Amino acid sequence: MNACKSVVGSFEMHPLEFRLSKEKSPGNAESFLMVRARPGFSGRDGEVEIEAKFPSPPGYMNSTKWVPAPGFSNN
Repeated sequence: MNACKSVVGSFEMHPLEFRLSKEKSPGNAESFLMVRARPGFSGRDGEVEIEAKFPSPPGYMNSTKWVPAPGFSNN
């Protein structure tokens, strides 16, 4: 998974991330759901990233989706 980091002025904004997973063995995820939220700045909307992997049923949300988060901003 790619790290998400934005630099604004002289400080960095890091997203808030939630991750739920079911592991076959330690560190080997069978299925997972990750939601990452990053606030906007300078009047821009924030972003939400949803990434998931579910083995059954096949093709059920096995990808990453980015969506805007209107009104989710630092100012």
